[in-house]
Amino acid sequence: MRLTEEAFSSIEDIWDDLYQNNSHISPYMSYSFQKTYKRYLWLGSKRFGMQYLCYVVYDGAEAIAIIPLIRRRNDYYLAGDLCATGYLDCIYSDQITDRQMEEIEKLLKEKAGAGTKFHLNKLNQSSLLMQHYASRVSPERATCVSISLPDSYDDYFASLSKSVRQNVRTAKNRMQREGKEWNVETTVGVPVSWSLSKQLLEVYNKRLEKRDGKKVGAITRYVREHFNPITLAASHMKDNIVSILYIDGRIAAFMMGLIDNRERTALIPRLAIDSDYSVYCPGFLLVCEASRFLIAHTQVRNLDLSRGDEQYKYSLGGTEHFNYSIVL
Repeated sequence: MRLTEEAFSSIEDIWDDLYQNNSHISPYMSYSFQKTYKRYLWLGSKRFGMQYLCYVVYDGAEAIAIIPLIRRRNDYYLAGDLCATGYLDCIYSDQITDRQMEEIEKLLKEKAGAGTKFHLNKLNQSSLLMQHYASRVSPERATCVSISLPDSYDDYFASLSKSVRQNVRTAKNRMQREGKEWNVETTVGVPVSWSLSKQLLEVYNKRLEKRDGKKVGAITRYVREHFNPITLAASHMKDNIVSILYIDGRIAAFMMGLIDNRERTALIPRLAIDSDYSVYCPGFLLVCEASRFLIAHTQVRNLDLSRGDEQYKYSLGGTEHFNYSIVL
């Protein structure tokens, strides 16, 4: 086996082939997302001064893995880290073996030299790389929550608690009594216009301000709008998903994210409500109606609400899984 450093622009075909042959990998590790992340790597206080590196590992003539990293001095991180991504990994197929992973670690450490640290953050429990290290390290653990969707929306709604079902019904009845017009628009693989993206970010920033108790600065707003890889990917990648709850024509809640390479999981890094509409349970309404759409029109049967153990995720039928962080 051998490891070579290669230009990101020269390995798209190798990357895509390995990515499509890994059933455990997230959209954050797609070539398309990483291209956006790499372009704006320097636009982040945590990432300032980082260098983006790609190592390709060959077993004979066959490329078996790509190790995309960012580096500052002796610290290496998985590419995609130090921003609001959910799940990271290296690029390899499902056929990779433990022997090959051990050899890759050895080659990487030889290449990097003494005194270096590899910070492997946000490895999901389903990752083959994480499973390789599970019995060898004591990683830090973070909670993630996802909703398993059945093949019938009625079955999903019936699985929710009586109080949640009643809250949804009450919200709909209240809007009807008050003459409110509401609808949920969900799209898959449809680019988001700049004007709509700006409206969504206004709701998102407003929610953050309420949560954190401080104003989102003008520079942060501008960077988040024009250069943030999550914003750009969820708005323009071909496998994006956007769902918006409108009440009287205004955005009351939205969620946006990416669909995985098996078209079975919708990964949602952004979900926000406008608190002005909180009496109408906008978050519950949004997720229920988005789930209705996914069940009826797509193969997606896992709605992954990503990192964080907020109570609303469990109320909507979510169950825990975990991300891990290890240092080599």
